[in-house]
Amino acid sequence: MASHVRTERHTAARNTILFWLAGVILFAGIGILLTYHALRDSSLYANTMTPLMSERDQTRPASTLKAVRVRPQTDAAADIARAHSSAVASAKSDAAPAPDAPASPAAETPAPETAPPPPAAQ
Repeated sequence: MASHVRTERHTAARNTILFWLAGVILFAGIGILLTYHALRDSSLYANTMTPLMSERDQTRPASTLKAVRVRPQTDAAADIARAHSSAVASAKSDAAPAPDAPASPAAETPAPETAPPPPAAQ
């Protein structure tokens, strides 16, 4: 009976160690893979003789670029632009205080009256 228990303990310990070892190997492999990918394009591995652009692209733009024609401004767009500039102007004039107005609205309103404190208990 005692040898049977000892065998189960040894089996459990061996499985625990193997499981732990597999986890360490897995995480080490993932770490090495991530490190390799992070350093792959760095100056450590980069080939300094490879140009970033070809000589043809350095002298003239790539042929895949096409010219874009700008549409003239329509009446609706002009109306929106005028409304926007008008709204901005009115917001600026509303934000600026009038010269004869008080500096702050709090100075205009009287402070609320407070009740006197109750007498101290002895």
